[in-house]
Amino acid sequence: MKRTIKDACEIFWGVEKKYHLLDLDIQDVKIWSVIRFRLYRQLTERAGWQEQGHSKNTRLQILKKIPSYLINSFTQNPFFRKKVDVIVLSHPRPKLVNGEVIDIYTKYLIDDLKESNINVLELELDYLGRHDKNLKEHVSYTDFISLITTIFKTCFYIQFSEKEKILIRDVNSELSKEFCFDVDIQHLLLDQIRDFKVKAYIYKKLFFKLCPKVLYICPSYGNSAIISAAKQLDIQVIELQHGTINKYHLGYSYPERIEKLEYFPDKFLVWSEYWKKHSSLPLDKEDIVIRKFDYLEHSKLMYLNCNKKPQIIILSQGNIGNQLAKAVLDNMQLFKGLQIKYKLHPGEFDRYKGYKFLNKLIKTYPYIEVIEDVDLHMLLAESTYQLGVNSTGLFEGLEFNCQTILVDMPGIEYMEDIIESYELKKSGSLYLSEDVKRELMRSCQLNIKSVDD
Repeated sequence: MKRTIKDACEIFWGVEKKYHLLDLDIQDVKIWSVIRFRLYRQLTERAGWQEQGHSKNTRLQILKKIPSYLINSFTQNPFFRKKVDVIVLSHPRPKLVNGEVIDIYTKYLIDDLKESNINVLELELDYLGRHDKNLKEHVSYTDFISLITTIFKTCFYIQFSEKEKILIRDVNSELSKEFCFDVDIQHLLLDQIRDFKVKAYIYKKLFFKLCPKVLYICPSYGNSAIISAAKQLDIQVIELQHGTINKYHLGYSYPERIEKLEYFPDKFLVWSEYWKKHSSLPLDKEDIVIRKFDYLEHSKLMYLNCNKKPQIIILSQGNIGNQLAKAVLDNMQLFKGLQIKYKLHPGEFDRYKGYKFLNKLIKTYPYIEVIEDVDLHMLLAESTYQLGVNSTGLFEGLEFNCQTILVDMPGIEYMEDIIESYELKKSGSLYLSEDVKRELMRSCQLNIKSVDD
C-alpha cells in the first residue's frame, strides 16, 4: 500500500504519545523536540515518501568553508557588537528582488523596526557556505558560532542511562516496524545533544552581552538551542511565518499538546486570518498575531494591472522534484495549448539537471521554459493556471487569481483545505475544478485543430 506524509505524521504522533517523547529529558535537553523534524525528514526521504528537500554541503564543501568562517569570525563576529533592543535571526536562503539580494521574510520587519528607531542586529546564517546578501551595518554573521560549535561539540561525553537505552531501543523498534527498515536514532541523539549544549551556551553568552528584549526567528525548527538560550534570559521569542503551516507540517503540528513547549516561540506572526485559523500551532490564539507578508503585498500592487496569458506555471519543490516532472509528463496532453513555465525551487538549482523525468520532459517538449531565479510574483500575475503539490507559491498564486491544479503525491495532505474550498475534484493524478478541466480540454482541442489546419 502506498504510504503518505499523513501516514508519517500519524506514526510520529503515535510514537511520541506512547513514550511521552515531547517531555523526554536527556542531559537537560528536551531532545525529541530538537530532533523531531530532522528525523521525520530523514525517515520519509529514506522510505521514498519524499525526496531531499534542499541541497546539502558535502564534506569537501564543509572543509572549503573553513577559511571564510575564520575570516568572518574576526570581521563579522556578533560578540563585537554593543547592546541592542532586538535581534533578528533571518532566514538562511535569500532571494534576488529588484536587483538586491534580500531575505523576503525579515527584510521589511527590520526596515520597520529601524524606522521606529529601534536598535536592531540581524544575525545571518550562511547558505551553503555563502553570504549572498550585501553586508549592511546592522548585520553580523553566525559563522563564528558555527565554527566553535563544530569544534567543541566533539569534546562532550554523553552516556545514556539504562532506562534511556531501553527507551531508545523501544523507539527504534517502533519506528523500524512502521517504516519497514532498520531505524537507529542513537547517533542522531548523541550528535544533537552535543550540538544543542554548545550552541545554547554560546548564544546565552551572546544574548547576555547584547541584552535584547526580543528575538525574532525564521524558522524555529532547527534552532531549538537559540530559543532555549533566549528564554533562559527572559527574552521574548517571536517567529515569522516563512511557508506553509498546517497539521501535517511536523515543524509546527503538535496535536493534543496542551502544555507549552520549551523550545517553541512565545508568539507567532502569520500572514493572514486563513493561516491563523488553519494552523495547529501549540500556542494560545492571542499569541498568534497577523502581520501581512510584506513582500507579497508589494508585488500585488506592482502587478495589479498585469494581463493574464494562456500560460501555466509549474511550481517545483526539492522534496518531490523528479516525481512532479513525471506527473507533468504524464498529463501533457492537457497543457498543449498553453505556454509552460517550469519554476524550480531554490533548493533544486544545483541538482535539477539530474532529474530523469524533467530531462525527458524538456527533450520531448522543448518549448517548455525551465526557470531558476526570476520574479515568481510576475510569473504568477501573468499566468492563468498554476500547478504544484503544496508549495507556498501556490497560496501566493491564489492571491494573483491563478486557477489551481494540484498533483496527488506526497504532501498533498497540506492542501486539504484548498481542495475543499475551491471544489477541486480528483481526475487521474490531478486535482482541478470542473471549469478548469473543461477550459484545458477546449484549449487543447483548439491547439490540435490549428496544427491540423
